[in-house]
Amino acid sequence: EAQARLVVMCAPNNPTGTVYAEAEIRRMAESIPGLLVVDEAYAEFCDQDLTGLLDLGNVILLRTFSKFYAMAGVRVGYALASPALAAELQKVVTVFPLSVFSEVAALVALEHRERFLAMRDRVVAERERIGAALATLPGVQVIPSGTNFVLIQLDRPKTDVLHHLHHRHSLLISDMAAYPELVNCVRISVGTPAQNDLVIQGFGEVLGGSRV
Repeated sequence: EAQARLVVMCAPNNPTGTVYAEAEIRRMAESIPGLLVVDEAYAEFCDQDLTGLLDLGNVILLRTFSKFYAMAGVRVGYALASPALAAELQKVVTVFPLSVFSEVAALVALEHRERFLAMRDRVVAERERIGAALATLPGVQVIPSGTNFVLIQLDRPKTDVLHHLHHRHSLLISDMAAYPELVNCVRISVGTPAQNDLVIQGFGEVLGGSRV
């Protein structure tokens, strides 16, 4: 809406994993009189840098340690904004926003960022491997992802796949039926190579096609 005071979006998108072009996000920020808040929870899993948008003055980028650093339990995140906007945000920050434990854990994680980058690279490689393998199966559409999960659209009922993966391979994947636009979709979080092999094998056993 042209008069929106606040617009919130995810980039990459959750739950689809879609990566939006920076130019698209910039146009959105420039088209509204209010703030554009971009949730970048999965930013480290895609090759995109949106910090250039901060110069617009009405963009806030939100980052978290929950995904890339696998530290959801410590509840650590931060915001990036222009100096003027950051000063306004500082006025509403609570007195003790983080526990000492969370602060120490975050600092230790930052000291080992290179290790996390290597882990990220393995996750991205596995994400692409899963997508490429499942795309060969009939009735499967793989949605391109810039996150640590893969969204799959099926042209048949999902129950067979979900039941087979659960009872044959002890794997649970997300049924996206709660989203009206994604009723025919399932979402796979990237696991270990062995777990991913079972996912690919399980889909093949139900839908036919190549197996691991």
